[in-house]
Amino acid sequence: MKMQSQQDESEIARVGENYPGWSNIALMAASARMLTVSNGLLDHRRTMGSSIWEYLWLRAHVTAEESDSRGRPAGIVEHGEPVPTSRIAEHLRRSREATLANLERLEAGDYIERSGAVGHAYSYRVRILPAGLTG
Repeated sequence: MKMQSQQDESEIARVGENYPGWSNIALMAASARMLTVSNGLLDHRRTMGSSIWEYLWLRAHVTAEESDSRGRPAGIVEHGEPVPTSRIAEHLRRSREATLANLERLEAGDYIERSGAVGHAYSYRVRILPAGLTG
């Protein structure tokens, strides 16, 4: 594993030397993680609207999976630790208020469950939408 990491770093350095300004893009690509989502998510685009980005952010930060309160697959975000709304907003380059409104929309639509914590932070469970799920 360490050998691959060294190869990746060498490749990033080579790209940076040959294409000034591209080293940050190469670094981002090397550190990118794959996020598997169901094509059934597309069926929810009208219900979710722009809150789909908060949904995807939460899905990208799932550290464990279990069942939600109704027995459906759910992801535990950040080991169940509280996540400040401002952190999500910053990553999505939105205001905290817009992010909070979108999280409320996701909660009302039964896409997430959240528990309040101190300082405008919440612990999240995000519903994992199976392929073909439309409701």
